[in-house]
Amino acid sequence: MNNSAEDVMVRSNLYGLLAFGFSYPDLDQYAQIVDGAFRKDVMCCIEHCMPGKRGAVIADGLRVAGSSLADFEADYLNSFQTNMPTPSASLYESEYVKHANKAHIMLELRAFYENFGLAVAETSHELEDTLTGELEFMHFLAAKEAQSLIEEHNVEPYVLAQHDFLSRHLAVWIPEFRRDVAKKSIIDFYRTLAEITELLVGYEAERLSHVRPGYRATRH
Repeated sequence: MNNSAEDVMVRSNLYGLLAFGFSYPDLDQYAQIVDGAFRKDVMCCIEHCMPGKRGAVIADGLRVAGSSLADFEADYLNSFQTNMPTPSASLYESEYVKHANKAHIMLELRAFYENFGLAVAETSHELEDTLTGELEFMHFLAAKEAQSLIEEHNVEPYVLAQHDFLSRHLAVWIPEFRRDVAKKSIIDFYRTLAEITELLVGYEAERLSHVRPGYRATRH
């Protein structure tokens, strides 16, 4: 298992990039997507942390050209919010996980976040189960793991939390989310982003599947 600080930081960056890609469009985000910087960064992360996987090829679908921020914003709204002209996909875990009620999902997510001193900002008007929030949490945990490796501190809390969060949340609903986006989004960008998210979540869930309390990483 790749667990050098550099490897872990790349995984952290990829989670962060995916959260950035699924966030509500603004001028800075759109500029990075259109000029290819976002696509290049995603491909570099995939090639580093998931060697041999097809993600770098998939990432070619992140090309966006010939439109405007207003058009891109409309594509986002059609893909995830308006249910027009066709039903939209959802960016919320509770829309896909039917074996647990929404309140239980929210409480468990809140407990995960609060355990590491985090909370969803009230000003964001977002809920705990939004995809961007869950990806940002994984970004945070991996960054803390990398920091702990560099400082030669105990990485176990961060590794175990990644394992548990994937197995209890992201790995449970992302496959259905990806299928939903494939059917309902009208542009390649979001279909591709969902496919890469499923690839990363599946890869990481498998990589961490053996992790149990008492885990110790080799520090580099």
